[in-house]
Amino acid sequence: MDRRYTLAQSRVARVFLLLALGLAARPAGAAVFVVDDVGDGVDSAPGNGVCRAAGNVCTLRAAIMEANALAGTDTINFSIGAGLAVIAPTSVLPSILSRMTIDGTTQPGYAGTPIIEVSGVSAGVVHGLSLIGGSSLSTIRGLVIDRFGGIGLRIFSSNNVITGNYVGTDPTGTLTGRGNNVGIYIQSGSGNRIGGILAGEPNLISGNNVDGIQIDGSALNLVQGNIIGLNFNGTAALGNGSQGIAIFNSSATNTIGGTALAARNVISGNGNIGVTISVAGSTGNRIEGNFIGTNAAGTAGIGNFRGVDIGASASANFIGGTGGAANRIAYNTNSGVTLVAAAGAGNLISENEIFSNGTGLGIDLGDNAVTLNDPGDGDVGANNTQNFPVLSAAMTNGAGSANFAGSLNSAASTTYRIEFFASTAMDPSGFGEGARYLDFTNVTTNPADWAHRGRIRYRDRDRPCQQHLGVQRGGGRGGISGRYHDRQHRGRDHDLGL
Repeated sequence: MDRRYTLAQSRVARVFLLLALGLAARPAGAAVFVVDDVGDGVDSAPGNGVCRAAGNVCTLRAAIMEANALAGTDTINFSIGAGLAVIAPTSVLPSILSRMTIDGTTQPGYAGTPIIEVSGVSAGVVHGLSLIGGSSLSTIRGLVIDRFGGIGLRIFSSNNVITGNYVGTDPTGTLTGRGNNVGIYIQSGSGNRIGGILAGEPNLISGNNVDGIQIDGSALNLVQGNIIGLNFNGTAALGNGSQGIAIFNSSATNTIGGTALAARNVISGNGNIGVTISVAGSTGNRIEGNFIGTNAAGTAGIGNFRGVDIGASASANFIGGTGGAANRIAYNTNSGVTLVAAAGAGNLISENEIFSNGTGLGIDLGDNAVTLNDPGDGDVGANNTQNFPVLSAAMTNGAGSANFAGSLNSAASTTYRIEFFASTAMDPSGFGEGARYLDFTNVTTNPADWAHRGRIRYRDRDRPCQQHLGVQRGGGRGGISGRYHDRQHRGRDHDLGL
């Protein structure tokens, strides 16, 4: 055999081996595209792994086209000079069809607030970014999304992460008149996270024409840490025109907030309702640990018209609860929490700080102001129009505790949780609010529908005998089994001054 031929063959084999190793080292489609131009040109050859529009630049449109054409998880970064860059597409952008990360925090000059603005000012009545089909597990981070005549960010897939964006206002986080029609819309998909508890993860979702966030027929989504309706530092209203967050059409087991302090959303300054849950099948949703109607510090009022609404047929939802789940619902123009007349039963409202709301009640069952008790509590309606307990006496012993006497006329042989609250002022209506949660006791009605407690004791070591005390109750008919022990109903406070 010719030795020279053998050596040549060997060299060729080594070249092919090296090429093969090189190709194997790069995962198919795991590309990084760097947007370097604010233009709107299309990609010249989608799928070739190179983002290139006319002029030999990479635009956001071209980068999305290229990433859609490749398999795997692609990343779109930015390097458009330094500082603020405004990308204003002239028509709708391509929908995002595959898993990818669009990361505005990579723009040179980024210092914690977004400086890549994707503006619909020149696009007509279209949507902004849309996560469709195979886009599950995508991330949208560090963008300003404003001025789209449709929805700023649509999500029709699952397990996506949306963090650090300004949706509906300008890059300073202070201006109105820059809104999308709707800020963020989630439909069908599940498990999406809007915001988060780590630095840089919360979104600012304010200034949109209708709602800040809409969750439509979607489950298991998490909305936490965001400012919804205020400016970037939570000190002034920008508003969303109607609801801060609207949950509807059989949307179930979504969580707004959480029990950790960093999970708190501030939902204030919105034109109508802070959070609304409506339509049959919208069940098991949790509103926990939020400030609704206050500034970001929780110390001053920037109210919504109403704080929280449970709408027609919505049932078995949770507003507040134990272990850090209580909300602060204050300074809203009308009521704190309203269950409309056609709302379902089983909606638990527990341990919330509800105070300084305007013309309505702290909690209004039926959206009809004060509903007086009925003998035997046999009526129907929102949370079955649960009767409220009546305090007849209160005594202090001078050692930081108080004893209460009262009664509850309700469903026979049923256990109820009665919660005690303190307020600094008596409500003129006699059916006031509860600014500070104190404690609870469980009572069981006898077969004649009455529960009597001659000595319901509560010890308040912090501020005894200096406040007006009230009760709110949960419990009753057709209720939740297990942990909540049929405590599904909750109604208005009854204040008693000491």
